[in-house]
Amino acid sequence: MKTLALLTILGLGFAGQGTIDFKPKVGDKNTYAVLATLDIGGQEAQIVANLELSTKKADDKMTEVGGKWSDLKIEVGGSEIPVDVSDSTFELTSTWQPTKVTGGIDGSDPVQFFLVTRFIPPTEKELTAGMKYKVDVKEVKDQMPEFTYEGEYVGKETLNGKTVHRFKAELKGKKEDSLSAKQTILVREDGVVQKVESEFKNMDVPAANNGKANGKSSLTLK
Repeated sequence: MKTLALLTILGLGFAGQGTIDFKPKVGDKNTYAVLATLDIGGQEAQIVANLELSTKKADDKMTEVGGKWSDLKIEVGGSEIPVDVSDSTFELTSTWQPTKVTGGIDGSDPVQFFLVTRFIPPTEKELTAGMKYKVDVKEVKDQMPEFTYEGEYVGKETLNGKTVHRFKAELKGKKEDSLSAKQTILVREDGVVQKVESEFKNMDVPAANNGKANGKSSLTLK
């Protein structure tokens, strides 16, 4: 996204290009640590949880990913509050564009919370440092807002002795007060997302009298 939970980068040095196959595979399963801090009209809130993502379906038309939440802890104004959470389902096109989100943390906007932690990769497998791409996500009535996602492949670097690929991206809604976010993303050689850090504005928070929040979030592979 600096951002929360800064990474210690070892052996920093960008290479010219890389090759990544982002094609999802049924049965893929990874667990992520979720961390978010929000400022809702001057009120501070923090969300901590684990999220297990597993690919349930993947074909030429769509991908379905299941999300199982655990160890959820939410603090508002320094005090922990009880909040229910339900398993999530994320539906995406074959090119990883989101179309539907269900489940998630009660009182949040599950679609917007998903979007700030979501990386949309380029369709190209062959990547060159400085390569930019743009994705126009169309509105799906009552399911997904219209927005643009502009990404850039920064290059390769070494993290804890292993090669990762760095991207940066920006999400923009179509309206002046729409959700927006700037992201930094690290991806492993096999296409698994290692980390997504976001700094966002205008996230809807239904539980706070339909207020809006600015803040930071991170999704980190465990």
